[in-house]
Amino acid sequence: MKLYIIRFILMSLVPLFLYQACDELRYTPTGSNYHDLELPDIRKVELSLDIVQDTLTLWGINDFTINTNRHIFQVEVYLDSTKLLQTNSNRFTIETEDFTDGVYALKIKAIVATESPSLASQLHAETFQVEHTNIIEIYNRLPDPVSITSIRPENGLLKMAWSEYKGPQFAEYQIYETIVYNTWSEEVMVKSITDQNQQSWSSPDFIAGTRRYRVRLIAKSQSNFGPDTTIFYPYNTMTLSLNSENLAEIRWQKPIFYRALQKYNIQKKVGNLTFQDWKTINSIYNYNDTSYVDQEFGFGNIAKYRIQYIPNGFGAYLTDPDTISIGESSWEFEKLYHNQDADLMYLFSERITVLHARTFQLVYTRSGTWINNFTISLDYSKAFMKLDQYRFAEVDPVSLINLKTYNLPDYTGYESIVGEIACTNEGLLYISSMTYKSPTVYSDKYYVINPEDTTPVAVVGEGHPKPWPLLIDNFTNGPFQLMRWEETGIHKFENGTLTLTAPIQDKTFFCFNPKRSTYLYSNGNSVTEYDLETNAVLNTINTDYPLRNIQIVNGYKSIAGYSLDGFFQVYDLQSGQLQKQVKLMLPVKGSFYLVNDYLLSTLGFKIQLD
Repeated sequence: MKLYIIRFILMSLVPLFLYQACDELRYTPTGSNYHDLELPDIRKVELSLDIVQDTLTLWGINDFTINTNRHIFQVEVYLDSTKLLQTNSNRFTIETEDFTDGVYALKIKAIVATESPSLASQLHAETFQVEHTNIIEIYNRLPDPVSITSIRPENGLLKMAWSEYKGPQFAEYQIYETIVYNTWSEEVMVKSITDQNQQSWSSPDFIAGTRRYRVRLIAKSQSNFGPDTTIFYPYNTMTLSLNSENLAEIRWQKPIFYRALQKYNIQKKVGNLTFQDWKTINSIYNYNDTSYVDQEFGFGNIAKYRIQYIPNGFGAYLTDPDTISIGESSWEFEKLYHNQDADLMYLFSERITVLHARTFQLVYTRSGTWINNFTISLDYSKAFMKLDQYRFAEVDPVSLINLKTYNLPDYTGYESIVGEIACTNEGLLYISSMTYKSPTVYSDKYYVINPEDTTPVAVVGEGHPKPWPLLIDNFTNGPFQLMRWEETGIHKFENGTLTLTAPIQDKTFFCFNPKRSTYLYSNGNSVTEYDLETNAVLNTINTDYPLRNIQIVNGYKSIAGYSLDGFFQVYDLQSGQLQKQVKLMLPVKGSFYLVNDYLLSTLGFKIQLD
């Protein structure tokens, strides 16, 4: 509002004459003396209030001072046409509580001296009436709240604007933000603005989801909140597929508010474990880069992926996860035997399952704990299983039906507990046993038994202080077994005794050759075939990686195994040439078996190889 003009009105130029009667005194002038006096100039009268604004906003108790260059005789103060007070002081007070908020004319009428050289002026009998008017606003209420007028994307950020505050004593705008999570929300002040003319702000960290904003105005040493404004922008999504190299490729959307993004986190889980933690496998800081190829993806397990959007501040969110794998779902198992002559395979888990190795059709299944309680000869002609702590049975190698049951104490003459068992192609049994001669006296023994003869062929190893002989593999090759006694390795049973022929520290890197009196051992980046009798080196195959769970495959013509580096490889047993290679999921979990043209993972996946 503009300052209204100051109006000066000459009310009177009245000489003041004092008459006093006195009978005793008489005075007769003897002459006359006349002087021309200049009329007082009202344009030289100064009158104002101590107000610096064009429009004054008032609330509470307000003290005013009248500024003038003339002597004041009387002041009248009006609010519009209502007379508020009359005084002869140059100071007055207005209390606004009794007035309704609004715009008023504050008028000052002052009677002041003319300050002319006349006698009347000198006697303060010559005066002006001067008027001065200001436009004021009575503002008893809280500061008028400011409202958000727009909120929208602009230049990669969420920008909001609000209405202007036109009231008195502005201090600051405060921007409040409420982040709405799934089950709770939290409001915080995110920005303070002390420039009254700034009426917009951009959020540096909003990228998606639901948020509420409002502006808190601080003015008149008071505060007032404007109304809430709620916004929602949908969360971005991702897609998952196999690329031409059979690697997992993840693609996701660039956010609308990309300048508020700090980075993308690519997160991964391997396997179906419910409580497994997500692992961040890469972080991307370029908001335009919205795809990633996982070089650690491969066969053998299932992988889950999700994208985490990380803003510059609060409000990170995750895409819905998606899963991907190579090959087909198959059986989960712990160990596999492949009878290449009959083309049958045996899967061991909570049960034993016999399948046709080419069609994967079920032949027979039998429940029970079979992992360490079943042995089958290297030529798959004989099979035995442990029934309980004292009994074992010969079973049909295909149907798994019990053919005959045996009681170990009948052979030992004591209360002997069946431990690990292994059988030869001829049906000879090796049994590790704990034998009780009395309830408190026992010994650990190793029995060689012909099931058709109740007298053991041999009894080896009296327990303490030596460790007892313990079979660590269910296969034997003639008189040779992989076992732990004083040392772990291949032991030969001959003439009633056991003799260590080759130290073997880990059966993961060991296998017998079913067709020859040899064994193979993986050590570093090579697999070596040794003669069982002489321990002479027959052949060495150089491999790209240390191979585990080595197995003779492809009709006994190839050696295969997997590495923790993430590859399953097949090498020709004679030439040593690499024949096939399959990339595995990292980190490598479980184990892998090649059955004809199919690679099987113990975690329940299979893939046909070219």
